[in-house]
Parts: sequence; structure tokens; C-alpha cells
Amino acid sequence: MNAVALRVSNDVVVSGDIAGLPELVRKAAAQLAAATTAAEVLEAKASAGLAYDAAKAAARFAKAKGAYDDVIGAVYRAQADALEIEAMAKRRFADELDAAQARGEVGVRTGRPKVGFDDNGLKPARITDTGLSANAVHDARKLRNILNEDPYAVKDALADIIADGKEPTRHALSREINTRLSSFSGDNEWYTPARYVDMAREVMGSIDTDPASNPTAQRTVRASTYYTEETNGLDKEWLGKVWMNPPYSNPEVQQFADKVIAEYRSGRVTEAIVLTNNSADTGWHRSMQDACTRMCTTTGRIRFESPTRQGNSPAMGQSFFYFGDNPQKFKEVFSAIGNVWMLA
Repeated sequence: MNAVALRVSNDVVVSGDIAGLPELVRKAAAQLAAATTAAEVLEAKASAGLAYDAAKAAARFAKAKGAYDDVIGAVYRAQADALEIEAMAKRRFADELDAAQARGEVGVRTGRPKVGFDDNGLKPARITDTGLSANAVHDARKLRNILNEDPYAVKDALADIIADGKEPTRHALSREINTRLSSFSGDNEWYTPARYVDMAREVMGSIDTDPASNPTAQRTVRASTYYTEETNGLDKEWLGKVWMNPPYSNPEVQQFADKVIAEYRSGRVTEAIVLTNNSADTGWHRSMQDACTRMCTTTGRIRFESPTRQGNSPAMGQSFFYFGDNPQKFKEVFSAIGNVWMLA
């Protein structure tokens, strides 16, 4: 990052440059890359924390002084870089701690602290001897597990926060990652707002089959026939006009995508509108693109509903796929919420 002067709208310089921020970030990154022990990893984590705190303070100052957007953006990027290094340090620490426990160098908690001595007559160290609380250790392990599943989870979450014009704070990062977990894990009980179901009904005239549903969702969908997780729509024939908001976790989303394509090609399904996340880089999404007549990519994100929790906005926009012989009607209706593409 180049040195940037903070200026207000009248071009008066109000503070020195922020060239020191990237140097703080580079120092933390170098420490983490060179770390070979848990203690050194924690030193790198502390350095990343210092860089984060400095960037956060610079961001507050820049906003208070009315700095240009590019200045605030530069500070946000430094702040995000520090958070990413901090996350990588937590991941490394979790691995180092687990290895130390496997070697018997650190005690293992199983309801109560482990009591006893190792083969050399020495008591293992306690987890709290690392200087981190039990909650901090738990968070580090949780983050490590997330990154093992998706190595880009932190980087992508920070990029989305900045793209939305928001400050990349620790709280914002935690919230964004938790949103992604609920959007792409097995947490499938989120319901489509009535507005979008009504739009599908306006295009198709009615809804004959909802193959991935439950009684709560049917208060809005009101399909003539619907299948639940228990009755399993994947092993049934689908008939007529289909509305579907399938589970977004794998392998279910792939299975439902394959099924709607097969049922439409068989002629049993005459029209279908399918709502999914806009996961355009996945195989199932490309298959849907190839098979459908039109696709709408939403402007913004749909805020899904739950009877027991607050609304959830996934980490990406959504796609509506249309299968049928009335693509013009689909375009007229769904253009109100996004871009409609002709794919077949």
C-alpha cells in the first residue's frame, strides 16, 4: 500500500500518512511465516492484533475528519489483512496445541483438568498456561475447523464485508462467517418470503408440486402436493408446475438439481421455478443453467425467514431458474428483482 495522506473535502491535510500500517501487517505476516513453536505463533497473533488496533484507530480518525473514500478503503484493507493474519495464527495455534496435547506436554480437559504426571515425573502444562482463556482456545479450534473445510472462508468473508462498504471488524468477520455456515451447512430450515413465491405463482398460474418443503413453508407456498424430508421428494415423480427452494447443503442441492432437470425433460413437469444460491462456479449450478429456459440473478440478497430465529441473508445473491414455455412472462415478473438471462 502506498503512503496516503488523510484529507478533508477542502484538500487540507489533517494527519500524517498511514504508511506504517502495511509495515505492521508485513511484520505480523513474517513472524507467522517464521514461527516454529506455539509461543512464536502467539507472538505473530499479538503483532497482527496490534496492526488491527492501529488500523481500526486510523479508520475512526479518517471517518471523523471526513477523509476521502479511497483513504478509508486503504485503511480497511490493512485492517482486513491484519484480521486474516490473526485468523491464520489462531489456526496454527490450534494445531500446535492439539499436537502438544497428543505428546502429553499439555493437559487435556475432560470435564475436570487432567491430574497426573508424564513419564519424566512432570505435570503437563495447563491450557491456561498458554496465556489464552478456555473460550479463546475454543474459538481458535472452531476457526481452524472452518478453515480446514474452506481455506478461503476468512478471505472471502473479509472481501464481502469491504465490498459492502463496511468496516472489517472482528465482530463483523465473526458474523459473516456464521452467516456462511448457516447458509451452506446443514442448517436448511429457512423459508422463502411470500413475495418471491407469489411472483412464481404469477408466472406459472399455480403451484402443483413443491418437492422440498414442510408444513410451515406450505402456509406460503400452498402447493397441491408437497414432499418433506420424511416423505422424500427425490424418489417421487413430480407433476405439473413446480416451485422449489431446495436445501443448499451438499449433496442435497446437487440431487435436487439433477432431479428437476430429469423431471422437466421427462415431460412430467411442465413448468418449474427453482430458487438457489448464486453458486455459479459449482457443477450443479452450471447444469441448471444449461437446462433451464431463463435465469434471474438477484440484485442484493434475499432475507430468508425462520419461525424461531431472525432473518438470514446468505453470503451471496440468489438465482431463480425458470423451466417452461413462457420465458417472456418470467422476464416481465422477475426483472423487478434482478437481471434475467436467456440461456436456452
